[in-house]
Amino acid sequence: MLNKPDFIDEEQNYLLNSLLTLTQKNPAIWECVEYNPLSFLSSEEDDGTISACIVQMFVFQSELNQVEFELELSEHIDITTGKGDIYITLEKQSPDSYDKIDTGLSFETEYEDCPAEQIQSQFGNHVAAQMAEALVPTALQSDAASSALQWAIFNVEGDTPLKFKESSLYKLGEALFDSRRFLEFHRCVLDCSYREKLMAEFN
Repeated sequence: MLNKPDFIDEEQNYLLNSLLTLTQKNPAIWECVEYNPLSFLSSEEDDGTISACIVQMFVFQSELNQVEFELELSEHIDITTGKGDIYITLEKQSPDSYDKIDTGLSFETEYEDCPAEQIQSQFGNHVAAQMAEALVPTALQSDAASSALQWAIFNVEGDTPLKFKESSLYKLGEALFDSRRFLEFHRCVLDCSYREKLMAEFN
């Protein structure tokens, strides 16, 4: 894949950070239009290994200065490593242009070697983490979140390996889902100390 020219990266970073500043001042500029509640997901990697995580996902829409924006945001905890991650995809569509930007904590080169306990201190100021901090609490109070709970299931996979179902993170995710404590999941994606407190509460 060809690298993007530096000026495009700078332009995209400027857009992301400008939207973050506006969002921190007024989260209501975004409407939560879709929520996929906390759930267990697994997938097979190219080398045949199975990766698994607990995740919740949101879709937001906004119109600013006659430009339409859609923001997808997802929060993950990897069950094997315990590492939290946050992704955002921003789509911008105006009469004369279209742009799509993907970023996340794990997009950074330092993420791979960073222990789970240090993710918050090292990446807490990342634009994806800050956007989640600004948007997720109010999104969980939205009509989209309320309606999603009518059909939500924590684990729809019928053949989940036992090693995942017996893990402490799987059990935590299931307990938070059953008690509808999705904001607590948001808090413990990066905050491992808070995560430990929740695990102790449910044990």
